[in-house]
Amino acid sequence: MTTMKLQKLMYYAQAWCLIAYKKPLFPEQIQAWEYGPVVYVLFQEHRGRFVIDKLSNGSADRVDSISTQFLDKILDYYGKFSGQDLSIMTHKETPWIQGNASEDGIITKESLIAFFSAIQPPFSMG
Repeated sequence: MTTMKLQKLMYYAQAWCLIAYKKPLFPEQIQAWEYGPVVYVLFQEHRGRFVIDKLSNGSADRVDSISTQFLDKILDYYGKFSGQDLSIMTHKETPWIQGNASEDGIITKESLIAFFSAIQPPFSMG
């Protein structure tokens, strides 16, 4: 998977988790960068690489079965798009637009909730 695609998948996973479970999937902030949303701590992990096959700090054992099922839904739907396609999609969405225009460049959880709660999920949330 490309690093660009991974970053955009994290954005969509965070957004839909906030809607489905009323809590964030991860505590780190998402930043609005030129090519779309970026979780900086994850960026530091894969800096200098274009493609990722594993992350040194990741562990599937730390993810519960409900989260795994949820992430599978994110990957099933958004995984069919390229990193570039996902970047283009995010640039059309209010959270990235607002984050890009803000002084600190942060895509807030509140903006994710406001935007994604107003649209139909592209997959079953149940």
